[in-house]
Amino acid sequence: MPKFYNNARDHLLIFVQPTTDIPMATEEELKTIAQQLALPTGSKGLEIARMMETTNANMTAQALDALDMAAGQHVVEIGHGNASHLAGLLQRHPEIRYTGLETSVLMQTEAINRNREAVSNGRAKFFVYNGITLPDDLKEVDRIVTVNCIYFWPDPADFINQLATRLLPKGRLIITFATKQFMEQLPFTGYGFRLYEEADLLHLTNPTNLRHMQTLHAAEQVRSKAGQQVERKFSTMVWEKR
Repeated sequence: MPKFYNNARDHLLIFVQPTTDIPMATEEELKTIAQQLALPTGSKGLEIARMMETTNANMTAQALDALDMAAGQHVVEIGHGNASHLAGLLQRHPEIRYTGLETSVLMQTEAINRNREAVSNGRAKFFVYNGITLPDDLKEVDRIVTVNCIYFWPDPADFINQLATRLLPKGRLIITFATKQFMEQLPFTGYGFRLYEEADLLHLTNPTNLRHMQTLHAAEQVRSKAGQQVERKFSTMVWEKR
């Protein structure tokens, strides 16, 4: 079994803090990081989930703000991780329903454990799926949201089309991602990641069933281990079902 990293936290934090003073990782180590980001498993998967809970916080907040939900609506999240953000969402919108879809059994378990009350009262459900085909019984959804997951979709155009078919008219699809310009700086994104800019996603969507409403752009100033200010740019794109 490959060594993950003695200083795994520093290496994974380059997701938001690129730096030059961390020792160069081996190809095997980089592949392991990429695999864990795509499909968290075991103790390292739990570690990554905790890190992403912090490092993805602003991206998740932007995506959830774009939901613009009303009472009684149903939101589906693709790739929810440990779903630590769900409690806040349900507190702000006490009359909505939430369904989470994950490819990671570990993340499904973590999400259920962190949101036991919402699960027990029927406000939240969590399911595992294969990452390619949506469950047949997922229908008539008001909102679909996903953060930092599009990099791993095998056929993004087909998957986005599937998402569109599950939305009700006037329903919204929200996709949040870090830009290609930023992501290509990270050494592990060469292993299984597909990187995007706004124009790429516009080409993946069918304008006959999804109307592009807006794109929200943001940038975070973070300090690297070398003491340099670096900028992470990310975008949230919003479509409406025609």
